[in-house]
Amino acid sequence: MKGYFSFLLVLSILVCIFAFLSPLPQLHSESDYAAIEAERTNSVSMNVKEVLILSTSYNLRAAAEAYDLTHPEENNPVERELAIKAGILSGWVLLSQHQFDQDFDVEFWCGYINKGTKEELSEEMVKEGKVLSCPGCTGTFPLDCVSFLQLDQKELPEEKDRVRLAGPAPPPAFFGAVGASIYSPGYKTANVVYVPLSEWIE
Repeated sequence: MKGYFSFLLVLSILVCIFAFLSPLPQLHSESDYAAIEAERTNSVSMNVKEVLILSTSYNLRAAAEAYDLTHPEENNPVERELAIKAGILSGWVLLSQHQFDQDFDVEFWCGYINKGTKEELSEEMVKEGKVLSCPGCTGTFPLDCVSFLQLDQKELPEEKDRVRLAGPAPPPAFFGAVGASIYSPGYKTANVVYVPLSEWIE
């Protein structure tokens, strides 16, 4: 009889232990799933930012080389600047139509933001359930973004043209930038990226 009660006691303890542990795999998987969502959002965001920089660099060089080849004897920096900026903007048109990931919506923009925009805009996208441009964005990307291209033209053949993505004369506490909003309807995650104003792209 003593052995029977001992068996029941051990069985009861085991039942309690399994009942306690059974939710843990579910909690663990939910935690893993959230980590995967965050990692994918971050990965897509970094890809968007890198492609924006690469597109700018490629079209800067392509437009500059095309102008120099077709105008070998001219020295008109104003016309050359317009041609280079037009080349960059044409590349951005294709960029804005590119699908980076089927689970994410990406919207490029140029406009005036501040240090809190990244967090605030990300929260707003999750709340609204859709991708959003920055509150201080100007017009249509990229057609209205020419003023956010600050070009530094080479003066010598061995030098390189370079451009900075920064807006002119920003209001106090704000700065002009070119960037993108990223939102996943399925994951309900969002992020905001932009090219640092101090970064020169060659």
